[in-house]
Amino acid sequence: MKSRFPFFEPQPARRKVISLFMNAAIIVGAFIFLKLAFGRMVAANSDTHDLNAQGPIALVDETERTIGVVENNQVVSVSFRVKNAGDSRLILRECLAECDCPPSDGETILVAPGERFELPVVFSAFAPDRETTECFARRFETNDARLPLLEFKVKYSIR
Repeated sequence: MKSRFPFFEPQPARRKVISLFMNAAIIVGAFIFLKLAFGRMVAANSDTHDLNAQGPIALVDETERTIGVVENNQVVSVSFRVKNAGDSRLILRECLAECDCPPSDGETILVAPGERFELPVVFSAFAPDRETTECFARRFETNDARLPLLEFKVKYSIR
């Protein structure tokens, strides 16, 4: 039976081309989906320790926190958790310089394998022109080859 609208019915050659493009689109879509899914799995698993890993492995829950509005000259204290998931001692040496970490006289923290440490960030929120948004950071050089530099930031506003 013939259709009343022959221009809407694909011809056999068109059917093959359409079928080829549809199959290619499905394959490309599946490839993109798998690449995205695998990439997320790798990123999610990069925070866990490898069973065959040697040396210290620093795991942190977060490296930046926004605490909202504080009073001018208020002393602020925030803690960040650091865990050593490796098989040797993790060393955190505070960098007192703003650029690359040269040896400094800052604090040195030792975290045993499997242990957690609450890293305090304490500062006085001060701004000469009262209402402003500020950021305070502590930087640490580590002996973890995966994460040689850790920076913990606290963002806040002064009213």
